[in-house]
Amino acid sequence: MKTTHKRVLIVSHNALSETKNNGKTLASFFQGWPEEALAQLYIWKEEPSGQVCSRFFRMTDFDILKANMRFGAAKGARIQIQKGAAKGGFEREAKKRKLSLSPIIHVLFRNRAPAAELTRNIMWRGKKYRSAELLGWLDEYKPEAVFFQGSSMAFLYKIVLWICERYDAKLLLQLTDDYTYVRLWFSPISWINHAWYMKWFKKGLARAQTVFAISPAMKAEYEHLYGHSNIRLAANSTELFEMFTSVKRREPLCLTYAGNILLSRLDILRLIGEALRELHGEGLHGILTVYTPKAASKKQEKILTLPPCLSYGGSLNPAQLAEAYENSDILVHVESFHRRQKKVTRLSLSTKIPEYLARGKCILAVGPEDIASIRYLKETDAALVITEKEKQLMRKQLKQLFDKQFRARASEAALAIARQNHDRARIQNDIAQLINN
Repeated sequence: MKTTHKRVLIVSHNALSETKNNGKTLASFFQGWPEEALAQLYIWKEEPSGQVCSRFFRMTDFDILKANMRFGAAKGARIQIQKGAAKGGFEREAKKRKLSLSPIIHVLFRNRAPAAELTRNIMWRGKKYRSAELLGWLDEYKPEAVFFQGSSMAFLYKIVLWICERYDAKLLLQLTDDYTYVRLWFSPISWINHAWYMKWFKKGLARAQTVFAISPAMKAEYEHLYGHSNIRLAANSTELFEMFTSVKRREPLCLTYAGNILLSRLDILRLIGEALRELHGEGLHGILTVYTPKAASKKQEKILTLPPCLSYGGSLNPAQLAEAYENSDILVHVESFHRRQKKVTRLSLSTKIPEYLARGKCILAVGPEDIASIRYLKETDAALVITEKEKQLMRKQLKQLFDKQFRARASEAALAIARQNHDRARIQNDIAQLINN
């Protein structure tokens, strides 16, 4: 990339990361961007990985809470990191995270409890975020464009629009999840939060030159609802791999799941293991190994242990995870059937899906049929898709994975979709042109 690129300020909830979903997606968009033309402002209490950017400013809820108690402006802090630093694995990165707020408050904020959402928006009201420290950092950098990874909170849209006005910067808005619904219909606080959010969300849409939707379902729905003239697709991007046809696999088939095991995902993985064990009795041998970003509890590890067909493999660093993918026959993706979780993920596309597709491997996807990521894989024929949590049905459908021709067709379709929609070089070039023109 040429060094004549405009100075971009990334604004997001999460820091840039090698392993965490939102931070990893942002990093994939800007790999290779000139270091002097990239900075990030973020609000979560975590450390960035330094593969893409070295200039950061962090202002957290705790900073704002102290500002409210002292009737002043929040300070925030510059975070200096050298590019190439912080290459720790899943488990090491998780251990770095030290919460300034109490664990209970952190859980409430993370899970978007209505009262906690209202409290956060009130805390960030007015101009408390406009500290001398933040203004000095911004004035030194003078952003020409803001790339905003849309938040579930109204106040972050307000901050972004203020920055765009102050520096006459163009705005590009990336949406990873849908937050335009009322979280709890019978809660007056939820309706207040919804009205507050929609006010600033629509202002952000109106200001944005380009909106990046994460899935075809989100693009279609938002075009219909909001009439924005320039909504494009941009999910997590990745380097493409060729199919590992030279690897001659013997039984048992190796199935790999890497990701969190919250809500009903743990139950789904256990169900897959039970179905595989029944198939094992029929002479069809497959083993599912589960890896998680954070170490599983003893109870979770027990659920994920069902010899000889289900095992827990712990946490892996990026290099180890890549090796696990390469040595797998089947890559597993599951979506929660939990009603509340479905509201958030119904238009989303997991960051793992482009990574799985780019590997040119057969994918097993289990989840509700009204979730965008499940529909995406089903419509592209890039996976064996199971949409019911019923063991006997699952056992019957899993038999297809033991058909080499089925796996080969799914693998070819996966790589084709990765080339079409998730090629990192193409997406980076498209974003660069939109910013620099």
